[in-house]
Amino acid sequence: MVSRLPAFAEARGLDRHLHLRCGRCGADWASEWLRCPYCANADHLRLGALVGSDPADTGRLEICLACHGYLKTLAVLRATPDEDLLLVDLANSDLDVAA
Repeated sequence: MVSRLPAFAEARGLDRHLHLRCGRCGADWASEWLRCPYCANADHLRLGALVGSDPADTGRLEICLACHGYLKTLAVLRATPDEDLLLVDLANSDLDVAA
């Protein structure tokens, strides 16, 4: 289980490496696809994603049916600067509402 809770995840670069971001301190740590960052569930039958109908959307929700947690995942080319993390989190609050 992760000792710090991510504000959101970044699917970074063209190869979409997954990085979790802390909204408090700006920490950035690598993660795995198909693993819940909250309960470490890796059962693909208990994990899912909610995606928008617009192909231009760069955000999606990763959901865990084991712990009922969700994580906003944003497609980005480069890491979000630490000072912009909260603004990016707020700019994607529509995903929180959808969750």
